[in-house]
Amino acid sequence: MLSIETGPDASPTRPWPADRVERWPIERLIPYANNPRLHSEADLDKIVAAILKWGWTLPILVDEQGNVLAGALRLRAAIRLGLKDIPVIVARGWGEEEKRAYRLADNQLAARASWDFELLSNELRDLKFGNFDLGLTGFEPDQLETILSGLGSSGLTDPDSVPDVPDQPVTRLGDVWGLEDNRVGCGDSTSAADVAQVLDGSQPI
Repeated sequence: MLSIETGPDASPTRPWPADRVERWPIERLIPYANNPRLHSEADLDKIVAAILKWGWTLPILVDEQGNVLAGALRLRAAIRLGLKDIPVIVARGWGEEEKRAYRLADNQLAARASWDFELLSNELRDLKFGNFDLGLTGFEPDQLETILSGLGSSGLTDPDSVPDVPDQPVTRLGDVWGLEDNRVGCGDSTSAADVAQVLDGSQPI
């Protein structure tokens, strides 16, 4: 059952950061040193390309001191582009726990979404028909090829997603699985007995 917090902190009348967009100089913003969300240089390249195409569409969320709560990659893109100031919205009056939790929620809530691949394919096909650069949508070339060919969701899983541990796992310690010419064992790789069971008399190459 879903429980909705109805205390004073959850009031819809609480000031909303997005009600007011401000423009702050880059040097006033402070990246969060313990940000657990990782982005590659390829991710940065795509954000830079999107900003060059559409301009700045989503302000960075900061606290009163300029500590970044959401938008770390966009800040990196702004620095890459040599921008002097960018749009921000300020979360005023938030406690430290609220700030730390929001940094996680901002990423994880978005990551929970999935695709309707039929509709996604139709959208991409229409864009391709109009000669739009599909690389600006954020998908990798192999993902675009898979979607446009109608092969479904292959290659679109979140690399950071960890599946729930089942109550009754299929594989248990001591199990050995045959995969064509290979054998995979569930055990301790530092245990001679476990390794011997997987090798089954063969010599490792």
